[in-house]
Amino acid sequence: MMRKRDKARSGKGENMTRPFANARESHGSRKEATRQADTQTQQQSESITQKLGGIRGIMSLQSTIGNRAVAQLVRNQARSQPQQVVRQHAGDMHVQLMPTFRSEKEAIYYFEDWEEDTVFTEHAREVKQLLLLAQKNGWEDLKERIEYAQSESELVAMEQFKTWDLSNDALLPAAMRLLDKAQNKGWEKLEDLVIAYVRKSEDSRDEPSIASDGLLQNQRDFLIRWATNTPIPKELLKKLVLHAGETDEGLAWLTALLQLPIPTLTIPQFDLITSYKADLSSNEKALRWVVRTVHDSESIEKAKAFIELAKEFNYDMAFALEAVAGSEAHADGVRESEFQKIRENKERQKQKVMKIGYEKALESLTRAERKEVEKNLITAETKSKIEQNQNKFTESINDSIDERAQEAEQEVIKVIGPEAYAKRRDEYLFFFQLVNYDPATLPALELCGHNFKVAEQIVHDVQQAPNLLAFIGQEEINMKLYERCISEVQLPTLNMLLTQINGTELLSYAESGPCLQLLTMLHLNNVPVPHMKQLANRPERLQYCDPQFTADYSQLLVHYTPHQFCQLIDLVPEGAQSTVRFLLTLQPFAASSADLLTCLNLAKRMYWDQTHLTTHICSMALGRTGPQLTAQIYAQRLMVFDRDTKFHSWVNTVGILMTDEGYTVTVGESFQLSGINTYERKCKILDAGGVSRGKFVVHYHPGAKQSVQHPYGSGAHIKPNRGDLQTPRIGREFLPESLRGVIPLKK
Repeated sequence: MMRKRDKARSGKGENMTRPFANARESHGSRKEATRQADTQTQQQSESITQKLGGIRGIMSLQSTIGNRAVAQLVRNQARSQPQQVVRQHAGDMHVQLMPTFRSEKEAIYYFEDWEEDTVFTEHAREVKQLLLLAQKNGWEDLKERIEYAQSESELVAMEQFKTWDLSNDALLPAAMRLLDKAQNKGWEKLEDLVIAYVRKSEDSRDEPSIASDGLLQNQRDFLIRWATNTPIPKELLKKLVLHAGETDEGLAWLTALLQLPIPTLTIPQFDLITSYKADLSSNEKALRWVVRTVHDSESIEKAKAFIELAKEFNYDMAFALEAVAGSEAHADGVRESEFQKIRENKERQKQKVMKIGYEKALESLTRAERKEVEKNLITAETKSKIEQNQNKFTESINDSIDERAQEAEQEVIKVIGPEAYAKRRDEYLFFFQLVNYDPATLPALELCGHNFKVAEQIVHDVQQAPNLLAFIGQEEINMKLYERCISEVQLPTLNMLLTQINGTELLSYAESGPCLQLLTMLHLNNVPVPHMKQLANRPERLQYCDPQFTADYSQLLVHYTPHQFCQLIDLVPEGAQSTVRFLLTLQPFAASSADLLTCLNLAKRMYWDQTHLTTHICSMALGRTGPQLTAQIYAQRLMVFDRDTKFHSWVNTVGILMTDEGYTVTVGESFQLSGINTYERKCKILDAGGVSRGKFVVHYHPGAKQSVQHPYGSGAHIKPNRGDLQTPRIGREFLPESLRGVIPLKK
């Protein structure tokens, strides 16, 4: 920091600008003074080390005041000088120490040894002490260096400004100078601190003060109009008006900038923006970007470099960077391709040379040696001779091949690569202009792998369906999925769908063409959007997108969520119609999915098929509740299944009616039949009101053994009525639990 200042500033010449490295090694420096300590002092310093907190204490001091200051402290302690002030804070040791300087030069070296960002923070007190010392000893060189450092410090300027009397506008001129300095040096903290006072002071002044300073009447009118309509301080705005507003054209341009609005700009920043006026006057988006770039850049030079890079690309840095990156990637590919060709050609040439060299080496052999080769009995000595002669022949030729390959590679690096880059960059520029820098351009290029022709078509698609813009920008999308969406769904429909579901959900449907066709059907049937969104995350969309189900499934999702549909479809019995079609048939007769679910659960327990449900449920009025539907099923009692032919289903119904509807079964006394060892009980079925609803019998064959021919040879079994072997029968152990409990186990 301190070592790089201009010589002319102090008039001291070389003494003020000596390199720091030399200053550290010069005679009289603190480092040299430390070396001059005698052996006794070194021994004494060891005891001082312990007093200062051991090695850790000294390391803490080194980070605080520097190596030489610690050495000076140790020497002073060893010489029994008054002890310096040492304070302990938060576990670290900080020492306020001012070494003794034998000359102004030593003091200057000491001052310039500090890092720039610590001078007025960590060393603030020492700077004040050093300045007092310079004033006391008349060390003008040191005094000028410190004062210059203070003038270049934002922190010092802020501290000085905080001491000002800001109760009136007397210090406005000084504040304006300080504000100019802060803006020119990019001191944003100081600028924020000063600008509030400047604005307040300007507002308190009389209007006639604005009308001075050589303003033309049109400039004065302009300033009065804009003084309260822009965040720019009046004095700074006045400078812009004086600089740029001598003509109506200049004021018009300044008006265009203020209407954006613009931040506070320096004159150089304003001039840089104005230099691009011809391009920016009719392009507000570009103008805003240029203003933002100029204001945010570290310097005018960097801002100009950014603008020049983007200028050719409609002042859009994103397009410029895309062109640069894409062109460089293309050039890298061209270079690598050319290098590969060179390597392959070099390898072919060397192989050819080696083959010729081998033949030449064979010619140099003796007759006996050639016979060894012909008989494949070559000795190590002959093999070595062949290799030596072969290498002798090929060495210079291979060197020549390598040299030509190297020249070809240099041609690629210096000519072919740059030409490929320039050509590709021109192609990007032409393409961007062709699509008029459409917002979809960059994501379209990314999606199709920078194929300009395909990207142009994607941009055209997005122009017809604007909601595709966000869709093509997703990381998960690829060209295959995009093309599937475009081919299966019309663009207007796709655009509308993307207002209902998001891009991720659309990608779920894009797993297959039939899924997208199902999605289109859902849209045409006005399926509730939540149902469409839920289905996007469920696997059954892949099953029911089959064309044989699609239309029915879509209509069902108008009434049911995907989850409700899955609950219902699992309960629909098999039959002539598909389960989806039959569920659609039943849907109008139930008020809700829960009501239909209740009905289907009972129908499943009753073993009802599609025919039974059609006969007894589809004959009801529409929109029935669950209790109404189940009452209709219970009302059929035992009439649904023929007892003699569908005995199992009939008995199952008996069990359910006993459980649900309060039916009972009475069992008569056992009596023997005419057959050998056969006993029977008659059973009667009564409903909850005691009305007889049916009957059956129980048979027993005590002592009989069960076999394949006589499966009911033992135990109890029921039959619709007594009969031969063809009469259906059910073993007691297979009866519904409610019925099994009333059938005696033995005769």
